[in-house]
Amino acid sequence: MASRRITPLSAAGVSSLLGGLAAALIGTSAGAAVIVEIEVKADSQSRLSRPAYDKTFRVVASAGFLNHDLGIGIIANPTVVNANDDRDFALHQDREPNSTLYSNHVPDPASSTVYFRFDAPTVVDYVEIVQHFYGATKVGGAAGNDRNALTPVGSVFGPLGDVVSGVLGLDGTIHKFDLNPNGVAGLWFAVSIDKGNYPTAYAIHRAWLYDDSGIRIAAAVPEPSTYALLLGGLALLGAFARRRR
Repeated sequence: MASRRITPLSAAGVSSLLGGLAAALIGTSAGAAVIVEIEVKADSQSRLSRPAYDKTFRVVASAGFLNHDLGIGIIANPTVVNANDDRDFALHQDREPNSTLYSNHVPDPASSTVYFRFDAPTVVDYVEIVQHFYGATKVGGAAGNDRNALTPVGSVFGPLGDVVSGVLGLDGTIHKFDLNPNGVAGLWFAVSIDKGNYPTAYAIHRAWLYDDSGIRIAAAVPEPSTYALLLGGLALLGAFARRRR
């Protein structure tokens, strides 16, 4: 029987393989947008929030990955650790003049806006909010390619309507806010959490964005199951380098 010769991968082949591994590591299929930056106004949150705990009000993807365990990045984290854990709040503001802020900045008590940047123009169709005990009752959105010139795409009340009083007891409850009926796409999407007429301090744990196919837009972070693929690719690259010597 004639023996077969196995042709070793070329440098281009190894590069292509590692490129595929990198795509798998981000955890998205080709063409699916991911979140690569999240920002909220600096010092705009009380100490009862992850941004203030970490003193991190802007996170940006590095080497293709965005840290959704740091600062404002937690707003896109797919896991809610504990609905009563202060460190699990993505946003938390109070009406009291900066009494719980770690700096002298006084935030607007009526609204808080979070900016999301994607790696490709994306249509955000709706937002899911993981509520705090009192609950955010109104959410707005704006989209576009210029962060400083976004087009408003709607401002809506959630399923509870315009709540004005009472103890809601909503910790951990997920509410859907339908936005963007005209399907405005952009590299940026801004989510504003508005108090409406509700007089009590508010907070949220998460704000998950969904595209016009009903798919949640993930932060650019690796999935645990893909680390083995990356390690295998690195081992292959090392073996290739040794053969070239």
